[in-house]
Amino acid sequence: MAGPADAAIIKQIAQAAFGKDNPLPDQVVDQQLAAGRTAFLLAADGQGFLSYSQVLDEIEIGDLAVLPEAQGQGIGSCLLKELLDKQPNSRFYLEVKEGNHRALALYQRLGFQAYRTRPHYYQDGQAAILMEKKA
Repeated sequence: MAGPADAAIIKQIAQAAFGKDNPLPDQVVDQQLAAGRTAFLLAADGQGFLSYSQVLDEIEIGDLAVLPEAQGQGIGSCLLKELLDKQPNSRFYLEVKEGNHRALALYQRLGFQAYRTRPHYYQDGQAAILMEKKA
């Protein structure tokens, strides 16, 4: 579990992975780590992270990010599996951009199913696909 001391690496990964579309400005990372309502799993090699929040048995996955040069090596999959294994009796939710085929394939491979679409959700006009995985 990442803490405030890991803020710099989380910010670096987010900026590299998301670029101009980064949903995690520096101050948001700092606030989330300080408040403790959002948890961060950091890959052992420091090349990726997963953020999530939990209320009772429901977990919302916020962001899954891997450095561009490390993508396709299974880091995101390992982080997601770690969370799923830690919380086997929980229900998981996430949203993903419809054009993010790599992420969609990962989520589907791990048992997530689409349950709703938000048309034109993102600034570029793409829809958000809402997905869940039941316990």
